[in-house]
Amino acid sequence: MEQQELPVVRALELGWNGAQAEAARPPADARAAIELPPGPRLSPVSLAILAGLAGVAAMTLGALAVVMAGEPGSTPAPTSPTQEQAILSLLSKPSTERIPFLPSGGRLILAVGSGGRAGLVLRGLGPPTAAGVYHAWVRVPSGAPERAAIFTGTERAVSLSAPVPPGARVEITIEPSEGAAAPAGQPVFVAGRDPS
Repeated sequence: MEQQELPVVRALELGWNGAQAEAARPPADARAAIELPPGPRLSPVSLAILAGLAGVAAMTLGALAVVMAGEPGSTPAPTSPTQEQAILSLLSKPSTERIPFLPSGGRLILAVGSGGRAGLVLRGLGPPTAAGVYHAWVRVPSGAPERAAIFTGTERAVSLSAPVPPGARVEITIEPSEGAAAPAGQPVFVAGRDPS
């Protein structure tokens, strides 16, 4: 049983010249109509899962960049790894509210999760200009302020010990010593959540 050969190869074996061999080749439109079977492709479900994973990775990297950002040359105060991980976890969720403190110029941001769990993200805030330490207070609309954190201003992230419900404000004061029971002066930075 003899194998069937391509017309061009057979023409060359018989000694035809190039013009005769070219005439034996199938026309270009016939070659274009030949389709190869499709290769393996991802299903729409697989593509959706990959897109979701890429989105989560992008949000996590963005949150890490926010937490790691600081003024060039400044050395951040040590923050516990679990505290940074808690803030990173909070920032990576799309439902987290990010509220800048006024008038911090974007150097201090309040991050609040759906359940009121909150933390502060600091970007080169630095220590207070007056003697003392920063205190964060959560103030609900009809209540007294509750101390939620004490920090130096050189940290990258600070977790708040009190939840921040809708309508509450977080006030940052400078207190002369750690452990003040109530704010002694006016807040230097304020961020508030909408009541709804």
